[in-house]
Amino acid sequence: MSRRLVAAVVACGLIGLILLSLRQQRIALIHDMSMLHAQTSLDQAALWRSRAEVAVIIQPATLSIPEDVELRSGLPISERQPIDPAHD
Repeated sequence: MSRRLVAAVVACGLIGLILLSLRQQRIALIHDMSMLHAQTSLDQAALWRSRAEVAVIIQPATLSIPEDVELRSGLPISERQPIDPAHD
């Protein structure tokens, strides 16, 4: 009877250690996800700052379209004629 009790206590101890290990791994993964989320937020903020700087530098009024560019933005894509590269 005592051998079974010792075996049960050892088994419970091993199961407890395994569960603690899994819990620690889960906590570490959640921490890594949090750090990646924070880094993504910083990268997005930097991207928006860059976009704002470009928007200040490149204003639509200062842009010019070369004369040889054909504007076809008024037609739906399904109705546009394909551009023939051999036409040049």
